[in-house]
Amino acid sequence: MRVPADALLGARGGGFALAQARMGPGRVHHAMRSIGQCELALELMCARAMSLSLDTPLARLWAWGRALRFLDGPDEVHLRTVARAELKRAKGMRGANAAHLRRWTPVETGG
Repeated sequence: MRVPADALLGARGGGFALAQARMGPGRVHHAMRSIGQCELALELMCARAMSLSLDTPLARLWAWGRALRFLDGPDEVHLRTVARAELKRAKGMRGANAAHLRRWTPVETGG
């Protein structure tokens, strides 16, 4: 994205580094939250094992743990970075597969 020079939050081209620095504390927070949820889930699992009751929030804790992978956005940042690199590589190789495809594509004969 292009922004005026006076609107930059850091050095030009430093957006990825800024995003990573910003996400660090969030990752620690999510890790601590996950540890707490795991401890609670273990405690609830033991209580369930000792009493065969289905009335526990284990499924909700599991679903929330899965959601944490996406909440802070690191997966999306990495996917975008990989996509940009792959598209840059593909643009540099435009047409490189044409000769290869012609070798394997049957030639139609008029007749």
